[in-house]
This record gives sequence, structure tokens and C-alpha cells, in this order.
Amino acid sequence: MQPLPAVITPKLAQIKPVVRYVDDEQAVIDAHFRLKPYLPHPDKPNPKQIKVLLEVENQKGFHDETFAQVQLKHLCGMLRVQLVLPERWWPAGMGEQSLYCIKITLLKGHHILDQMQTSVGLTSVRITDEYFDSRTFMINGKPCEIHTIVPVDQIHETALLPASGDSLIVVRDHYGTDNLFKAADLAGILMVQCVPIDPAGKPEQQLVKQISRLASHPSLAGWCVSPQGSLSQKMAKQLRELDPIHPVIEHSPSNWAA
Repeated sequence: MQPLPAVITPKLAQIKPVVRYVDDEQAVIDAHFRLKPYLPHPDKPNPKQIKVLLEVENQKGFHDETFAQVQLKHLCGMLRVQLVLPERWWPAGMGEQSLYCIKITLLKGHHILDQMQTSVGLTSVRITDEYFDSRTFMINGKPCEIHTIVPVDQIHETALLPASGDSLIVVRDHYGTDNLFKAADLAGILMVQCVPIDPAGKPEQQLVKQISRLASHPSLAGWCVSPQGSLSQKMAKQLRELDPIHPVIEHSPSNWAA
């Protein structure tokens, strides 16, 4: 396939893989993608459907692909892929930090319109109780006891990550950078992202953007909301609706969300 000559063509703005289900036998991934609007040509209608190639591969030689004509809604589309006997992502000391590459290619005939790729880890995370008193996560159905909690404020982000999988990084007062989460993915370190206190009292305005950015990282063990009365309950509800995969901790120990 050859790139299409330079014309006004659909371009990818974002791809976001969401692990809908995973166990030892299978995994289901929804590969969401969004196109850029035709600008600065507002009179040119945006596409209603597009031909897409979805490729999934890992470093052990696994490769799978599927073609589909995808219907678009508000420039957004989705392809679902099912993997058999998936390689799981584990915290350090419990197993390998296996990652899959997800690539989406937009096509017109045999011509490539655009491509974008990202990585995703296949893991299932649960907490054993709402208050997290036991400091135990269930990772892929197995208990992972947390012995060390490392709060990371914005000024600490350049520090080294802890080396053991029984450590938990709690990102406070800001949303962690892509580099921080990617490093944790590779190192096998679990992360809890606290929802920062918003000076304007409207933290929900950032939730959609940040969930879209962080939810595909296997190192993300969950979200934490600070004790702010009814606002905390509102944020927790919104988090569960926008990201039904990861647990939400509403009653954190030692004021994580400081």
C-alpha cells in the first residue's frame, strides 16, 4: 500500500484502546479512534464512514489484523478485536510487563490516508474494599499486597520510580504526565491517579480528557477522589460512568489527594 498523494484527506486525531475484558483465555479490546475535522475547509463535509485496518501485535511475534468499513459518529469510530490466550500485564515480581501495539490505518482503496499507534497492557484490577484498608489490589485475579505507598506531587515527577511491584505510586495535586505512566507501564509499578482539587471548583471539566488519556495504561490501578462532600460523590459517579474498568477509591488512607 502506498500513501495517497497530498490532498484533503481524513487524518487521525486520537486512538484509544479500552480493555473491556481479559482473563487467561481471551481478551476483548475496543479500539476507539477520532478523526480531525476538515479545517480550514468547513464547507467540505466530514466523512460518515471510513475503511480501517486494525493491527495488534506484541514483541513475541503475535500479529493479528482486521479490516472494516466503520460508521462514524461525530468523527468517532470503534473496532473491536478479540485475542485468544492473551499475554497478561503484571506488576513487577508477579510476572512480565507484556504490552501490545495497537495500530490503526485509514485506507482509501489500497492507499494509506493516515496511521497512528499506541500500546496497551492486558490486565484486570480490582480493590478488595472501598476504603482500601487492606492495601491489597486484585491483579488478574491474584492478590497484590502494597507495602510502600509513594506520593508523587508535581515537583517530584522527575524522581526515580520505585523498583518493586509491591510499591504504589499515588499521583497527587496534578494529572501525571504520559512519560510517567509509560515508565510505570514498563517497570511494572501500579499507579493511583488522584483527581486534583480544582481552583474553580469544577474538576469534572478535566475528567473526560484525562480519562481518555490515561485509562489505557496498564499501570493505572484506579482513581482517587478527595473528600469534598457532595462534589466527591459527583466525581466518583462520573468516573465510574466514563471509566467502568478501573476502581474508584473514595475513602483513601493518609489523605492521598492532598
